[in-house]
Amino acid sequence: MNEIDDPDLEVTVKIHQVRKRCKKLRGLLRLVRPVFDDFGAENASFRDAARLLSDVRDKRSLILAYDDVTAQFGDQIDRRAFAPIRARLTRDSRKVLEDPDTRTRLQKFRHEMDVARDRMRTWTLDKNDFDAIADGIGKTYKRARKRMQDAWSDRDDETMHAWRKRVKYHWYHARLLGDAVPEMMGPQADAADELSDLLGDYQDLAVLDARLHDAQQDFGTATDIEAFRALIKQRKEALAEAAFLLGRQSLAERRKARVKRWRGYWKAWETGKAGSDLLIVKP
Repeated sequence: MNEIDDPDLEVTVKIHQVRKRCKKLRGLLRLVRPVFDDFGAENASFRDAARLLSDVRDKRSLILAYDDVTAQFGDQIDRRAFAPIRARLTRDSRKVLEDPDTRTRLQKFRHEMDVARDRMRTWTLDKNDFDAIADGIGKTYKRARKRMQDAWSDRDDETMHAWRKRVKYHWYHARLLGDAVPEMMGPQADAADELSDLLGDYQDLAVLDARLHDAQQDFGTATDIEAFRALIKQRKEALAEAAFLLGRQSLAERRKARVKRWRGYWKAWETGKAGSDLLIVKP
């Protein structure tokens, strides 16, 4: 958590970095979930800690979502008509950043992480080696595939968001195992990362659209707001199309096949680490 104490980092950057760290920890917990008895309590602890800082992240993400839309349709729109939207989003973000409570919550987050670090010293797993992570890999990957199917069927913001969360955790798992066989795991991690980004951009636009719908009078004229929401819809559709295309490719394997292949990578890594000159991995 050195970012929290870094005087050269802006508060928004600090919060972005520490929230990412927290999500990665939750991804690690999911990797060993079936063999870690304290998963429920620890996962809830990191989730609640990250929520302390969610307001700042959410306000900033709405500005980035607005910028994404205007960048995509820059040659088709009059930016001046939509300027009040960004101005209001900027004021909302600045208000949260300037709120003394934000720094208080950041320090509380720091305290929660210090306490968690002490707890980590007592963590134990019921299994070792790849057996400790096989079920966690399979469970997360299966859920990513299932949520993709749900999103394809329902085509709504809620199921798309649920899909994104599972893809994110699968990406963390691919990254954690990436050093074993980087030539093979790297492309899989990159694909999951790209898919997560597409779905994350979609989610930010969904939140922005809901914000505009709920408080139109705060952002300009009704005509301008509806025009901008139409652009959001087009952008979401494009992101969804790209996400489904990539998802069908990167999540094509069934659960057992993915776990079996990753187990093979792990065995290859272990054998190579032991100094074998000739490696043959049986199917």
